[in-house]
Amino acid sequence: MHRSHRELTLRAARDAKANVLLHPVVGMTKPGDVDHYTRVRCYMELLKHYPTSMATLSLLPLAMRMAGPREALWHTLIRKNFGATHFIVGRDHAGPGNNKDGKPFYEPYAAHELVLKHEGELGVKILTYKEFVFVEDRGEYLQQHEVPEGSRVLSISGTELRRRLNKGIAIPDWFTYPEVVKILRQAYPQKSKQGFTIFFTGLSGAGKSTLAKALLVFLLQDGSRPVTMLDGDESDKTFLSSWDSPNKQET
Repeated sequence: MHRSHRELTLRAARDAKANVLLHPVVGMTKPGDVDHYTRVRCYMELLKHYPTSMATLSLLPLAMRMAGPREALWHTLIRKNFGATHFIVGRDHAGPGNNKDGKPFYEPYAAHELVLKHEGELGVKILTYKEFVFVEDRGEYLQQHEVPEGSRVLSISGTELRRRLNKGIAIPDWFTYPEVVKILRQAYPQKSKQGFTIFFTGLSGAGKSTLAKALLVFLLQDGSRPVTMLDGDESDKTFLSSWDSPNKQET
C-alpha cells in the first residue's frame, strides 16, 4: 500500500461513515509479487498515518487465485464472514496482469461490474472507485475523472517502482512514505548492493583458479563490496579431510 491506497481507503471511510479494516492476503501469490512479510511491514508503517483508532490491521491466510472478477466475489464473501459491512473492489481486482499479447487479461473494471451486479445477494455494500492519481497543482490525490482540466498529473506504475528500487533512484514522498521506501529498499536493494556469484567451470588445468584469483584482485581493488573466493581444489581438501580416518567407509 502507498499514499494513493491510503487516500482511497480514507475516501471510502468518509463515504461509508465507517472505520477501515486493512485485510491483506498473506499466502501464495503470483511470481514477482512482493512477499507478504515485506508487505505486512509496509502496512504496519502505513497504519501510523491513519487518524487515531480509524484503521485496524488483520491478516488473511489465503492463496491468491488471480481469477479477477470471480475472485472479487469470493473476497467479498470472505470479508463479510469477517464482519465487514462494506468492501472496496479495486481496479483490476485479483487480476493476473497482461496476457501473452501484452494486453490486460481482464478489463480494469470488470470486477466492479460483476460484484455490483450481485451486491444485493452478497449482503455487503460495494464501494468502487476509479484510479487515484496525484494532482501536483493541488497537492492531493483525486480520481482520474475528478482532475481539473489542464492539471499536471503524476503517477508511478509498479514497473517504474521496481526500476527505481533496482537502480537506487529516489522515490518521491507524494507516492509513498519514507518509512515504506526504507522497508522496500531493504527487501529489494539496488543492484550495486546485491550479492552475485561468478562460477568458473572447465577441464582440470584449464586456468579456472588463475582467472578467479585475477578477478578477486580486481574486485577487491574496486572496494565497493566484500569478496570471497571458493576454490574447488581447496574445497575438496577441506571436505575430504573428514574421510581421512581409520573408520571411513567406501561408498
